[in-house]
Amino acid sequence: MSLSKHILWSANDPGGANAIIPVVMALHARGDLCKGLVTGPARDIAVRAGVEYVDATSFGDAELQKEIELFVPDVLLAGRSIGYTVDKRLLELLKKEGIPSVYVLDFWNYYWQRFSEKEKDYVYLPDIVCVMDELAKEEMVAEGIPAERIAVTGNPYFEHFADTVTCDGEDTHEILFISQPLRKDAGNRYGFDEYEVFEYIQEAFELLPHTYHLCIRLHPREDADKYNEYLKNRVSLSSEKTLEESLSKAGLVIGMFSSVLMQAALAGKRVLSVQPRSVGRDLLPTNRTGMTRKIVDKQALREALAEYVSGAYPCPIAGGTSLYPKGAVGRIVQIIDTIHAS
Repeated sequence: MSLSKHILWSANDPGGANAIIPVVMALHARGDLCKGLVTGPARDIAVRAGVEYVDATSFGDAELQKEIELFVPDVLLAGRSIGYTVDKRLLELLKKEGIPSVYVLDFWNYYWQRFSEKEKDYVYLPDIVCVMDELAKEEMVAEGIPAERIAVTGNPYFEHFADTVTCDGEDTHEILFISQPLRKDAGNRYGFDEYEVFEYIQEAFELLPHTYHLCIRLHPREDADKYNEYLKNRVSLSSEKTLEESLSKAGLVIGMFSSVLMQAALAGKRVLSVQPRSVGRDLLPTNRTGMTRKIVDKQALREALAEYVSGAYPCPIAGGTSLYPKGAVGRIVQIIDTIHAS
């Protein structure tokens, strides 16, 4: 099989970019020609990985069509996104030309929303969606996505995403809150949002000794002034340049169900997943294994923080890496080869 394929790749959201960039690097290393049309937070992730791309932020459909005509892609490889992002615009154009498409999913939520213009119309459904595990496939099928369009491959980012987080120099008096734009993305879909959760945390935090500090790590799609009204006394925005530096410094990590909480736990951090009045299933898989602890009310949060301050909060259980077996990149590359040959 020829190794000179033209792979057009695209991403906007950080999770999607993290999932596909290892695949892009593997395809490039074996001799494929790869061209990225990238927008949003995905640009910074590509820069950090040393992967070249074209900034498509200002591109209209005419510019995207011109890029397609000049590059002549064999396959579209894309990371998931929320909203009408550049990858979806490319998908529309490439479908008209019969170019196959492969998407890589990075987390267990927003299934139909990623691929629909209106509720579950799936107008942006690619030929193949690569997913993390059988649970994701089962849940997608339950939402009406055809099983034959789903391949269980794993998420390449999960294989190494804890490698650069360390516990060696952590400050046990620093608590890090991992924010997510839930209110903007999902309204009240989950029964809570980031503002309510942060107020839970702040209320419990104020009971801790004054030597403790609460830092907020914003999601790449969140505005810098989002939490301004809360920034006082011992509460501040995280000042570290990278997420990994923020995680490394913190003694305790608190969030909702971001994959960053799994990243922290796999690196050996103590992690709380705060989900008050949550609706439906738990969206953080490591809560089920005990690597992270789910908190559902204010009293439980106060008790968990008191336990942490006393030094009694245990480290994550061992064996978390077995949840995400290696080899995802190779499996996705094989799917790209197969879909191109068919």
